[in-house]
Amino acid sequence: MRVRALFVVGLTLWPALAASQTTPQPSGPEVLGTIAVSQRWDDESRLGPGFAGGAGFGYRWRGHFGVEARVEGFTHERTFSSGVKFMAHGTRILGQASYYWTDRNVQPFAAGAFGVMKLRQRNEYPIQQPGPAGPPIVTGIQVSEGDHTEMVWGGGGGVRIRITDRFALRPEGGMLLSVPSNFMDIRFGVTAIVSW
Repeated sequence: MRVRALFVVGLTLWPALAASQTTPQPSGPEVLGTIAVSQRWDDESRLGPGFAGGAGFGYRWRGHFGVEARVEGFTHERTFSSGVKFMAHGTRILGQASYYWTDRNVQPFAAGAFGVMKLRQRNEYPIQQPGPAGPPIVTGIQVSEGDHTEMVWGGGGGVRIRITDRFALRPEGGMLLSVPSNFMDIRFGVTAIVSW
């Protein structure tokens, strides 16, 4: 009876013991690629959903600290039922510092980011006149365009999942703010990481 109980306890604890024995993440360089979906706001309204994608490189120290630099392209668009349209696309260059709480196969982390953003924004407003039967008639479009180069900063977190010794996936979420236009970008995505 006692042997059977020890056997059941051993089988129950085996996965936890195996996970605790994972080899530490060595220090070294990394290459990464990222894709994300986002929602963008400014200080007046929601500017719409969008996508971002990019690539970069990084370095991990002793499994717990990481730094990375990446270049991202992004876009967003929102069309209202009134015909008003907000659109933008641009590029960000970001640096990020991360802290990983564990050195196991599943590694929760928090990160802070800082960089610069180049953005081209276009807003379209329909010019309307009263129609003969009541609904307005669109007679033209007023366009407002502008280019912005701004500093961005923010933070986020997620989980790094080690698939093999050299490959990991990092589901993550975060927020970026820009100054002085007060753009806010809330994003969720996945980063693929190859280590050496």
